Amino acid sequence: MKKILLFLFSLVCIHTYADDAGCTRNIIANYSIPTQTITTLPQTIPYGTLVGQQIIGNCILNIFVRSDFIPNSTLLSSEAPFSLKNNNFQITGGGPGLNDSVILSNVKNYIMQNFKITTLAFKDNFNSPTPPKIIVNSSTTYNIIPDTSSSNFTVENNGELYYRGNQGAGQTSSGMRLNQFAFSFDHTKPSASVISALQNATLEIPLGNLLTKYFISGSSSDITTTNTAVILKLTINFTLPTCAVDVPATLDIGSTTIQTLETNSFSNNTPFQLKIICSAAIPNRTFKLTVQDANDLSNINTTGILKIQPGLANPSNVAIRLMNGSSPFSIGSPFNYATTGTSPTQTQFIYTPSAQLFKISSPVTLGNVAGKARFFLDYD
Repeated sequence: MKKILLFLFSLVCIHTYADDAGCTRNIIANYSIPTQTITTLPQTIPYGTLVGQQIIGNCILNIFVRSDFIPNSTLLSSEAPFSLKNNNFQITGGGPGLNDSVILSNVKNYIMQNFKITTLAFKDNFNSPTPPKIIVNSSTTYNIIPDTSSSNFTVENNGELYYRGNQGAGQTSSGMRLNQFAFSFDHTKPSASVISALQNATLEIPLGNLLTKYFISGSSSDITTTNTAVILKLTINFTLPTCAVDVPATLDIGSTTIQTLETNSFSNNTPFQLKIICSAAIPNRTFKLTVQDANDLSNINTTGILKIQPGLANPSNVAIRLMNGSSPFSIGSPFNYATTGTSPTQTQFIYTPSAQLFKISSPVTLGNVAGKARFFLDYD
């Protein structure tokens, strides 16, 4: 009887980022900014805390280093302040609306149209007094090390300068620090669904790559190269001013004669107060008003006419018409109602629209008239 001995083994591939100097290398550098709150629009928010990332570390031998930052010109606009040219960035966290493809598309479009990186500067991770490199053009490569390092100890290799460390004998680690950062949102107010989706959301923006080259002292021909993706992770929140509209609960328009309505089509123009109260001043904005016909939500018109209340006893061929001065309101769809002016302190606004009796057909008969409207407010 033959016996077959079966040998089983596993082949395990281990990816290490080490070299002759024993260094570990990071291929991704995440620069995380904690939650920044947008309270008004437009707004520019600077972030003053430095954020450092180690790129090369744990070297057992001293190395000479050079690092160049290459901006992501396919995503960032050509010059600062940098806008995002396309939607090749990620949004994590946030509200449940981000799970909806339509809302996610709207969110990314809003970011692309209104978000800008206004200040971006990097320097050597050791935070020396040397000025940082301010990034102003997405098609330019910026040397970070040795240009922003803390001493003049450099050595030339193949026409490029490498940093030899503070004492000139090399170093066992190297990195890049986000030294200055600020961002802005433009004047346009996002929709309610976009605001909800962006609450505590993190924008993950690939800013570019850090090309790092280094070698061991005495081995200048043996250069190790690593390419590190530089990712900005910015968490944002919107706490924008809110506004509410207040109108009377009821309005008595009174009575009139059949002859008046047959002759003039309308009668009893009755003013009422429409008050808008905002939680903070919102200069240079436009109030958008939506007036819904509470008796018929499908009633959409630009004549200001409300449907006669269903079940009304003795209805006539007369309805309620809402007027904004000499022009009728739009019913069922938002419209620009008024501007907020330029005051940096005004939070209350009072307007005087009106309601009137309006003949919808002849003949006008004796009877009752009633209508019901709901008012909704937003601003942009």
